[in-house]
Amino acid sequence: MIELKNIEVSYENKTIIKNFNMNIKKGEKLLVKGLSGSGKTTILKVILGFVKPDNGEIFYNQKRVTEKNIWEIRKNMCYVSQDVDFPKIEVLQIFKSTFNYKSNKDNILNLENLYLELEKYKLDKAILTKNVKMLSGGERERIGIIISKLLNREIYLLDEINSSLDSELRKIVVDDFSNSKKTIIAISHNNLWEETGKFKIINLERR
Repeated sequence: MIELKNIEVSYENKTIIKNFNMNIKKGEKLLVKGLSGSGKTTILKVILGFVKPDNGEIFYNQKRVTEKNIWEIRKNMCYVSQDVDFPKIEVLQIFKSTFNYKSNKDNILNLENLYLELEKYKLDKAILTKNVKMLSGGERERIGIIISKLLNREIYLLDEINSSLDSELRKIVVDDFSNSKKTIIAISHNNLWEETGKFKIINLERR
């Protein structure tokens, strides 16, 4: 489904990623590990087309990714970050505005499914009436995860998504994604992902 061939990325004449290769098939799960600065997040940004590699090629469903087709390809992906930055509005409006984006026009916000996800992630329905500025970091993180789940994309790129959660909630997140049928590329320092036995591991060296 996604293949990266001989990817090289440099910043300010410093090589961050060199000769990186990856091939992940539909439904497979990959865990990218490495020290800070080893290029983990950069790999996700290369896949999304936000970072253009100095060398190498990216393929999606055996078609080379270019500036002309990356927008359409990106519609099949969902990037979830540990740094969830929402506008300071009511939480329910965050959900509604997300589903009003042009790229999400084929999706309909199902409130019943939303309530089920809130319950799964230990959030009361009353949170929907709160302003985002009243939420804790862990609550914002869970709201971001729930939005991504409801968008129901083919591919999930997860960047340290449970860093602000306690051990119980971290396990809920890991179990939820590891048991899904989606294609997942996760970055995490948390051993729970590896302990599921469902993720192929790539270790990056700091350069």
